[in-house]
Amino acid sequence: MVSYAAFLVGQASAFLRELYGQGARKIVHLSALTTGCTPAFRTLLGGVQRQCSDESNELAVMFNEKLSEEIQRLNDDVSLPDLSVQFVDVYTPFFDIIRRPEDYGFVVTKEGCCGTGIIEFGFFFNRLTPSSSTCADTSKYIFWDSLYPTEKVYKIFNFCYHERHK
Repeated sequence: MVSYAAFLVGQASAFLRELYGQGARKIVHLSALTTGCTPAFRTLLGGVQRQCSDESNELAVMFNEKLSEEIQRLNDDVSLPDLSVQFVDVYTPFFDIIRRPEDYGFVVTKEGCCGTGIIEFGFFFNRLTPSSSTCADTSKYIFWDSLYPTEKVYKIFNFCYHERHK
């Protein structure tokens, strides 16, 4: 698990350097979410009760810690003048939403709004997925599909970020 987190951080660092090489100087990098609590991971790794995968969440925490350290190294690297990468922790507020969904007005926590909400995401959606398979009220759902949060969650992240940086 440690080597995989290090591999992912290396990939992220290389990408940030590539962005710098293309002229980017101010970059915001979000942390990993509580991936183990997404509907897809609950389905694949959470057993019959579809519990959060602690191992996947531990990997996300490890990745976030290493990525935060790497971003600080990049910001301090004199060979990258004017680079400013900001690391934004979305893991913590997202985990709070997962643990206390009712405090945020969420009702559906283990399924996404689209498709069956259990395993479909990104390229797994196609023209065969009926449009009627989308929920009627996304504000009740934490997840849009089996991996990605709904717009309401992102608005909460935005609020949390601005509250921390007043």
